[in-house]
Amino acid sequence: MKPIITMIMVMSLDGIILREEGEDVTKWTSKEDQIHFRNILNNFDAIITGRKSYFGKVINKPYFILTNSLAKDDEKNNLFYTGGDPVKIIKAITEKGYNNIALLGGTETNMQFLKAGLVDQLIITIEPFLFGAFKHITLEEKLNIKLKLVNYHQMNDQGTLVLQYLVYNRSKTIPYRNYLDIMPTSAKDKDNDLLSEENKKFWNERAVLHEKSEFYKTSNLINNLSLMDYELNEMGNIKGKKIIHLQCHIATESISLAKLGAEVTAVDYSETAIEVAKKLAKQNNVNINFICCDIYDIIKHVKQKKYDIVYVNFGALIFLKDLDRWGKIVSSLLKPNGYLYLNELHPISAVLSDYEPKFVRDYFDKTPQIWNENGSYADGIDKRGEKKTKNNDLTVWNWGLGDIITTISRNNLFIEFLHEHEKHIDKRFYYLKKNKDNLWVVPKHMPNFPATFSLKAKKIKVGS
Repeated sequence: MKPIITMIMVMSLDGIILREEGEDVTKWTSKEDQIHFRNILNNFDAIITGRKSYFGKVINKPYFILTNSLAKDDEKNNLFYTGGDPVKIIKAITEKGYNNIALLGGTETNMQFLKAGLVDQLIITIEPFLFGAFKHITLEEKLNIKLKLVNYHQMNDQGTLVLQYLVYNRSKTIPYRNYLDIMPTSAKDKDNDLLSEENKKFWNERAVLHEKSEFYKTSNLINNLSLMDYELNEMGNIKGKKIIHLQCHIATESISLAKLGAEVTAVDYSETAIEVAKKLAKQNNVNINFICCDIYDIIKHVKQKKYDIVYVNFGALIFLKDLDRWGKIVSSLLKPNGYLYLNELHPISAVLSDYEPKFVRDYFDKTPQIWNENGSYADGIDKRGEKKTKNNDLTVWNWGLGDIITTISRNNLFIEFLHEHEKHIDKRFYYLKKNKDNLWVVPKHMPNFPATFSLKAKKIKVGS
């Protein structure tokens, strides 16, 4: 297998990569670039770095440190010392089974690999500074390397840019891969039931984190509701209504519905989430009927009972492996003239870059996608990786708006409205700004797009 070498660098607008000898570049690079740098290294099998460029491991991958002095390998910590001809270095690394390699050298190291024709692509961050002196991105030597731009992002308001180039004469021999965005892996050939079980492990672990998170504000539930203002307006008076909340997680919305006078049943398949939910319900002095089961088994648990409202909210539909079956279940749970109230993340947000409103994933791809996500979304995109977690694989099924509408309407549910909303409930993207209502919005200089949508669909008799 032919190795792919990716050179990763950061520089000022005038091409300076180092202001003074021995300086750690994180002293002047942006927070966004430092987060992006850590994320991007997850894509590689191994890292090559120059001795002067090495300031410690950024990620737990094998590091090959280039040095002319004798140094003993530290195999326990995956640190290896090597030197000499770049071609021989790459040959030795690939013989160890590493084929996707990141090169994090200084000017001299990078020039050696470029001149040897080993670099397949470059990822360069440009910070908006003019330094005017010291180490430039290249030495004063002829290279004549033609590049092809394949991706780019503006990463913050100051204008930090990250660009991905393929080396032109090698671009036909390597497949293009988006390294600038965190991308899922396809689970096309994996068993859906096993994927759902893996998801349950993910949610069991997150439920404990979410109980104490600032995002869920469980300590404030006693004096506040966790519902959006538009939910209250669109649902109207629910006092005395029988509501079943599907995929309730830790049930903060279920508790809010109960406080408004509804008779609430809350359903989730995560045992830990239900335990946390029961504790929160007791703290808030509300009675809720909790059911711990897979959503596709709910009819067996409620038997013939019917409800006035089926309530489903944020982040539920992407965990459904069978949307049509879900639609049939929703319809069968409702009384005549009862309704589904769905308040969900807009599908468009699943295909956008974290750095700007730009399409980076396929909206129409219906194959299950596995994301590897350390920590929790509850901490926001800037901090979600700070808490270390064990169960980090999460599979989603991306349903488009057309899929959702079609499933609902073909199951005897008449759609009364579909409203799209522009405010985000969390900092899902780096560029979002918090407004006075503690929600997150797109800055005015960027094109806006829907963050969420709400929908009401009434159960009708067949033929009516």
